[in-house]
Amino acid sequence: MTSTLFGWNVLDEVEYGGIGNVLRVRDPEENRELAFHRLPPGLVQDAPRFERLKEECQRAAELHHPHLAQNLGLREEGGAHYVGLAFHRGVRLLELIARKPLPPPRAVELAIQLAGAVARIHDRGWTHGEIRPADVIVDDRGQAVMIGFGLAALRDRVKVTESLAPLREHSPPELARWAAFQSPEQAQAQPLDYRSDIFSLGAVFYAMLTGRPPFQRESGSDSLSALLRAPTPQLAEALGAEVREIDALQQIVDRCLVRDPAKRYLLLLPSRAFRRESWEESQDDRSLDEDLRAVRRALSRPEAPLPQQRSGCLGRAAALLAAALAALGCALG
Repeated sequence: MTSTLFGWNVLDEVEYGGIGNVLRVRDPEENRELAFHRLPPGLVQDAPRFERLKEECQRAAELHHPHLAQNLGLREEGGAHYVGLAFHRGVRLLELIARKPLPPPRAVELAIQLAGAVARIHDRGWTHGEIRPADVIVDDRGQAVMIGFGLAALRDRVKVTESLAPLREHSPPELARWAAFQSPEQAQAQPLDYRSDIFSLGAVFYAMLTGRPPFQRESGSDSLSALLRAPTPQLAEALGAEVREIDALQQIVDRCLVRDPAKRYLLLLPSRAFRRESWEESQDDRSLDEDLRAVRRALSRPEAPLPQQRSGCLGRAAALLAAALAALGCALG
């Protein structure tokens, strides 16, 4: 391992998100850590793919958002090519989900952050196309940071039926692949637009709540068939019908995961063109962000205390006393 890179001291080599091992360096002038992924020679020699990666990195470098890792573009040193990113300490969302589903308030908060990052991409008229938990870091501050935008050309596509596999703790490589969170139109190689990202966000949200992608089955072929044909899974079956705001959470999942792109959310964030005077004015025009924030507000309210059930002699005595007082009231009236 080289000791310096682009004039910076190399700290170590670490696995970073879903892009593989990177060299972690420190920029003392900016007091920040950076991650550089060395490109395999085969990718550099594949002229169309290498050119596509350059274009993607250049586009991603133009975006700045607190929940998007800054892309530093492509750099070359000593005949080797690297793609650079800001380095964020934390744990992959994929690993958090594999260990244990997130509590609904936490899942909603992270979903709001991810929707904001993807909306920034959509504002430029672009589509992310690879939203997945493997490419999301939950940093030391508990904030979600997407690190995969602009890096699609780094990855070799795999067969969909080989990449839709059960989610297990700590392992297999297929967990980091994109297919379990792709849209039906991606699975069928159809043209994509921003609505494909909305489906993928919904799939990630469902996985945060339940610990598994929404259409996952025991085999890849069964998972693909479920993605294209099965009804949207019900959160109550995985979480229990007594979970707070389960119906509102299900409505969000349903509107993200509907197969007809035209029936998904039109917007990720509120638009000035769709400002409303009241929450109930138009459900169809509400954004994903608005619905998530409404659920967050509802979940933050204290739960109403359940009425205590009296039993035994004390309970019977209380009932008799209440009946007697009621009778006395009627007599006096």
